[in-house]
Amino acid sequence: MTNIVPQLKALPLSLVRRLLADLEAIPDHRARRGRVYPLSSLLFILLLASVGDGNGPVDAADFARDHRLWLRRLGLLGARVPKAQTLRRLLRDRGSNLLAELQPKVDRLTRCLEAQCKAHGARTDEAAEPLAACAIDGKTARRSGDETRGIPRAHIVSARLENGQVVGQAVVANKANELTAIRQLLADLPLSGRVVTLDAQGCYTDVARTIVEAGGRYLLAVKDNQPNLHHRLQQAFAHLDRSGNGVQDHSETVERGHGRRERRTCTLLSAAHGLLDALDPDQRWKGLNSVVRVVAERTAHGRTARSVRYYISNLPLTTGAAAMADLVRAHWGIENKTHWVLDDTFQEDRCRLRTGSAARNMAGLRRLALNILTIIQRYFWPSMSIRRLRKMVARNPAQLVPVRAS
Repeated sequence: MTNIVPQLKALPLSLVRRLLADLEAIPDHRARRGRVYPLSSLLFILLLASVGDGNGPVDAADFARDHRLWLRRLGLLGARVPKAQTLRRLLRDRGSNLLAELQPKVDRLTRCLEAQCKAHGARTDEAAEPLAACAIDGKTARRSGDETRGIPRAHIVSARLENGQVVGQAVVANKANELTAIRQLLADLPLSGRVVTLDAQGCYTDVARTIVEAGGRYLLAVKDNQPNLHHRLQQAFAHLDRSGNGVQDHSETVERGHGRRERRTCTLLSAAHGLLDALDPDQRWKGLNSVVRVVAERTAHGRTARSVRYYISNLPLTTGAAAMADLVRAHWGIENKTHWVLDDTFQEDRCRLRTGSAARNMAGLRRLALNILTIIQRYFWPSMSIRRLRKMVARNPAQLVPVRAS
């Protein structure tokens, strides 16, 4: 059955004007001599080109040339159109604080855009509101470094909310420094009332303490970087398997698709009484309340692979194993719906920007662009890929035309 998806102005003029006013408030540190284009114009072009299928300064310059008449009507361009070198120089010389300057402006834009979507009666297919969560994970921009010139690859740690919005980013020289970026992000993010999920790179006592003191909850993956705790968790669940004793909750899901069958079993134990003493005899993990085991069995082409993951949390046992499993699954969303999209659709790993702050500033623009696209997709085209949405904006940034979908 064919239906027509409602028409949406991707960036209505009122929101464009508001964003431009916010961009004009950003200090321009460029030398006055030779300054041709306002900083707000260049930043707007880079951001909107990133929304509209542009993956770097060359694409952004082509975007500005293709839509120069529309940009002139907005008052962003005069007779001249910025070249790729101009945009590349801005990304290189601006400094690594560009994302911090742009984030609150774009956050205000996305909130207004989301409110407008709701006002137009747009609805999502979500059956229930998920738990308020914040997943933090890192990703390396593979071609952002050059060993022969001593330029390390940028490792970007992002914080993603349950609604798909990237709300923070920290950049370090390599993956070995990811913990430094995690600590920096936690200090800047509003964590009150949220469940922070982290892989083993963030499983440290000071991280857990920071989250609890900020009013949040934690769900931390435990691996061999915490060997004693990991071994104790294995023993605790092995004892449970043998005896069947202990306060617990249990959840199991089975999914089939694309020739694969995957069964996930989540077991939740209370870290109270004797178990807590055994797991954390020195009481190093602030507020430790429960421990989780997730067993995944994946069968494809007649072969079965089994993986076991352990987690610790200050969430109470009443949260339930099903909700814990959802939080674990939601954390993988930062890999599937953020990092993979950045690699596959935004071509981040192929970007060869290396000098100065160009790589990390372009990475920040991509994540802000993905936030805008995520809202448009959620409210109006939930079945359409981010790749197609970007191409639609690239064709006509002023207005997204109706799309026929079967």
